[in-house]
Amino acid sequence: MTEERLLEILKQCSTPLYLFDEESLHRRVELLRNSLPSSARLCYAVKANPFLAGELSSLVERLESCSPGELRICQRLGLPREKFVISGVYKEPGLMAQLIAQQGPSCLYTVESMAQFALLRQEAVAARKQIPLLLRLTSGNQFGITSQEIEGILEQCRNDPFVELRGIQYFSGTQKTSLKRLKRELNHLDALFQDWEKRWGFLPPELELGPGFPVAYFPEDQFDEAAFLQEVSCLLEHMAYQGPITLELGRSIAASCGTYVTRVVDVKSNATGNYAILDGGIHHVAYGRSGAEDLFHGTEFPLYPPRAEGGCRSV
Repeated sequence: MTEERLLEILKQCSTPLYLFDEESLHRRVELLRNSLPSSARLCYAVKANPFLAGELSSLVERLESCSPGELRICQRLGLPREKFVISGVYKEPGLMAQLIAQQGPSCLYTVESMAQFALLRQEAVAARKQIPLLLRLTSGNQFGITSQEIEGILEQCRNDPFVELRGIQYFSGTQKTSLKRLKRELNHLDALFQDWEKRWGFLPPELELGPGFPVAYFPEDQFDEAAFLQEVSCLLEHMAYQGPITLELGRSIAASCGTYVTRVVDVKSNATGNYAILDGGIHHVAYGRSGAEDLFHGTEFPLYPPRAEGGCRSV
């Protein structure tokens, strides 16, 4: 998206608006696939930017929705239900009952508490269907369930006709630049999986991993992404676990393919400085900054990359 092209579009459209570059999006997914192990699959976290779900549907293996709104967007676009991962710390019982009872391909459901497990199994029994589950292993925070709780599910569901234990989901945060931390997490998963196989005869059929790849929003955040991804690829390839791995990514896919455009509609000065008044919100450019008001202090305010949730840079 060149400045010349932006100016052409602004002759036809009013601000504020988003502009998305499909070619940049395709190149971004291609770069990730070329940088990561060939066996790795990609899951797009729709919350990063729901505008991109339709275009990404054909580029990734899965689409993760963690709210009813995100799910409805994917449904309205007519995206393949078999690609949906239904996650989220709260799963509304009525919606789960509706989804599970639907004919045709099943969504994949995450289990983030024992109450969720009971709810999902209950609705599967009611619908007389087997549903695939990803058990979210906690990384030590408030999300997911413990390894002991997972072992309880293993004991309970060995021959359950309504539950398919598809695998483990693990997500420990975002904006992670520490390869040492990632290595410790992968070693932890390897040791746990080996223990489960030995004691329970259960090796997770697949692992869905949220690696939390960092995004450089500001010039001072720049890092050697090519070298970083190469190291990540090496760590994944050297895991003892050799089952399928799906990487759930959001901002790492979305952040570089769009532009958020606003206009300066007024300028003013007072004792505290010079200010530019815009016709659009600036929450997209406040990520990682102490106060949004600082961003536009001065007659020539700077250009900043966006929040990944907006998937844009700001102009």
